[in-house]
Amino acid sequence: MEIDGKHYTMYEATQKQRAIERAMRAQKKKILVSEATGDPNLPQLQSRMQVLSQEYSRFSKAAGLRTQVERTQVAGVSCRRIQPSTSSMDYMGRPQNFIYKGPKNKEIITKAYAVDGHKGFFTQTNSKDAKNTIALIERERQVIPQLQTVDEIIIKKDLPGVASYERTTHRLYVHEKISNPEFIESDVANGYFVAENAEEALKHEIHHKEHHDLIDRKMLTSNKDRVTVKQEIEADLRAYVMRQKSSQPNYVFEVVSPNAAYKLIKDSSLNELIAEVLLQKDKGMVKDPFLLKKIEEMFNDAAND
Repeated sequence: MEIDGKHYTMYEATQKQRAIERAMRAQKKKILVSEATGDPNLPQLQSRMQVLSQEYSRFSKAAGLRTQVERTQVAGVSCRRIQPSTSSMDYMGRPQNFIYKGPKNKEIITKAYAVDGHKGFFTQTNSKDAKNTIALIERERQVIPQLQTVDEIIIKKDLPGVASYERTTHRLYVHEKISNPEFIESDVANGYFVAENAEEALKHEIHHKEHHDLIDRKMLTSNKDRVTVKQEIEADLRAYVMRQKSSQPNYVFEVVSPNAAYKLIKDSSLNELIAEVLLQKDKGMVKDPFLLKKIEEMFNDAAND
């Protein structure tokens, strides 16, 4: 079998899986010590744990191997905070707290309930909109296979936006009204984004996931920090975009979207530009083929390093 450009026998793939399991156990032990000592580096250790966990699932699936979570466990380390259910609720199960990074990276704690019969789904409310949105996402999973790789999807009633992929926890947050045509008309189909409907908004977030996954995989193989890896893999793309802007100041606004232009000006971030151009490709409406080529080269070069 071939995974990430490398040939594996079944035995070699199994040994690779075991190596990741060992790394996960070692990382969980570091987290246990960090929690006990009040180590300020705890968030970085937890982020690394998330990267390893995602790599374990991805590699195992690619190799056709069953994941064995029990092999990654270490006594005393808990992966999630679950509160016992205090009442029987129609359509919803156990409550769980989620920490969501809101505006200015402010941490917002959200209580959401596991949705019975829908693995990996959590919702804040039992509203008609929430139910319709869960049904919508289940349908879109058949159209957008990458949605099936998202472990947890949180349906929020007060999300500041339509949807958001949270890279540190690998969760997808979706506004409960994304299935409501009036909400989509006012918040999405207004020319600010490349996306014009709920399906395209979800695809946009999946492209963010692909971008972040690429950085995570590169971090694992290079032993460099996220900021350095991100700067390195985006260097050629950023240089091209800056050259275009120097001769055409409104380049990103006109060729990509107002959303991408705003984020580039505000945060000097290419994240939105990358997701928007990949969505343009999905829609068959790429305005600058060379810009798309630069993005695809970024993915290919980083994957082959």
